Amino acid sequence: MSFLGLADLPVELLYEVQLHALSASFPHVSRHFYRVFKLAPTSFHAEYILSRAMADDPRRIVTRALRYPLCTMEVFDALCRHSDFVPLYSELPRRLFRFYPKPASEWTEHDHPLPFLNSLYNHPSILPHSIRFHDIYGLAQAAHAGFLQLIIFILSHGGDSVDPGPAQALWWAAGTGHEEVVRAVLAQYRVDVNLRNPTGTTALHHATMESHHAVVKVLFAEDGIDVNLTDRDGASPLSWAAREGDVEMVELLLTRDDINVDSENNYFRKTPLSLAASIGCCAVVEKLLARGAHINAKDRYGRTPLDWADRAGHKEVVKLLRGQTDHSVTRFP
Repeated sequence: MSFLGLADLPVELLYEVQLHALSASFPHVSRHFYRVFKLAPTSFHAEYILSRAMADDPRRIVTRALRYPLCTMEVFDALCRHSDFVPLYSELPRRLFRFYPKPASEWTEHDHPLPFLNSLYNHPSILPHSIRFHDIYGLAQAAHAGFLQLIIFILSHGGDSVDPGPAQALWWAAGTGHEEVVRAVLAQYRVDVNLRNPTGTTALHHATMESHHAVVKVLFAEDGIDVNLTDRDGASPLSWAAREGDVEMVELLLTRDDINVDSENNYFRKTPLSLAASIGCCAVVEKLLARGAHINAKDRYGRTPLDWADRAGHKEVVKLLRGQTDHSVTRFP
């Protein structure tokens, strides 16, 4: 005597089973079930999403529906035709902004998720002002990817309500090296180039830390940029570059006439020269000395750049510094 299993049931019955299943993971029980439900008609996908969304807070039905990857624009249209579907306030889910990998060419308005977002905002059943970006995730993803068209869409459709939206895009784009995005955000949104984030860092800090020379040059072209602003630890962009031994970035920063070569951080009060001497970077030390850095500047504990180089065993830097100072090495415990 043979027995029938779920896999032997007609597709129509499997649809009913899925609609009443206690777990949303039911389609993953087998490849057969997954294929059946994936290839189901749009009307079934809409009915399934509606049954799941209505089980929670009906007032958040649009938010819940949009979280399902099944919810394409065709499925959303089918949902809107259902009498139980009442579109109210909605938040755009994070899944819409997971758009990797980056296309081989430049981003365009045809790349995900822009076509979906445009259709959603222009849908006759949806009031555009009822849609919200509930956090900065979408803007962060777009800025990190250099997706300028999406950044502009988000900022022009309420994403700038996440304070400070345009500045967030500037900081992230600067840190990821997207020169054109930085240029566009500065031009279109008149962002204060010196605005600090909660850690005290500016766009120039972010570009310097990640060694994005082209972005630094774009920022330098902005009127009123302060190249000596420090983060909450008292580190200037030059301090960051010197600490990392980034010779090319130090050289670029030193092209500014208003650069402070002897800026001190908050706690140890180490200058860029002391930071470079500590890591043994002769090239940076040479460039700072050529620019007039104070060779005998003392930190909180009275140590000079020569002391730091000697303490760390950087013989070449010690030799270089000793050739330009009469001070001897101070011995510290």
